[in-house]
Amino acid sequence: MDKAEIQKKVIDIIAEHRDMDKTIITLESSLRDDLGMDSFEAMEFIFYLEETYNIKIPDSDLVKLKVIKDIVDYLEIRFKENQ
Repeated sequence: MDKAEIQKKVIDIIAEHRDMDKTIITLESSLRDDLGMDSFEAMEFIFYLEETYNIKIPDSDLVKLKVIKDIVDYLEIRFKENQ
């Protein structure tokens, strides 16, 4: 899965999860400030990503995932490691 596919999928998931128009979600969108996720909702979203992509995101990595770009970059690295 390439970066563009990851980005599209992550934005689609967030748009559905938050019932938002996906055209307003950018790589710079902050989970908290721009998308209005509290810490519980952000954790739910991360758990959903783990289930969707069949990966485990360690707690130590969670604090690094603040904007959409962080998530996309993280997933891209993880997919490359698993190839």
